[in-house]
Amino acid sequence: MTEEGRRHAYRERAHTPGDPVGPVELVKEGPPRSHKAKVRWLDGEYEGLEEWVPKIRLVVPWEEKEALLKDERRMFAALEVSDDVYGTATYLAVETVFFAIPQEAGAEVWCGMKAVERQLLSIDDLDAEELLAEPHSYVDRSGE
Repeated sequence: MTEEGRRHAYRERAHTPGDPVGPVELVKEGPPRSHKAKVRWLDGEYEGLEEWVPKIRLVVPWEEKEALLKDERRMFAALEVSDDVYGTATYLAVETVFFAIPQEAGAEVWCGMKAVERQLLSIDDLDAEELLAEPHSYVDRSGE
């Protein structure tokens, strides 16, 4: 997963976009079945403290932190202008059309990957030039 001595962005609630991240250094990986890692806090109230944490909380290598936060800011901006479309007739119509269209592998369209994103249209692996001309559209660090 990681290499000892490497810095990571730690997030207490790993699957909660927008929650703060802080720097930790991986001291030691636990046994494979433990899914734990020993980290050293690099700043804040617990600076220098070492403790075992779930590996999933090491959300990205520290050098990717800004890209992660930028993706999250863009997602929240897109959600804000999407109003509360989830569950509306328009949303259900779009969802029905996309589920009815056969999709080729690698060229997929869906309505959000996670519950927080369900009102966003996600398009994977298509020529995005025209789509990116739309306000609040973006390609994230994973190419989606």
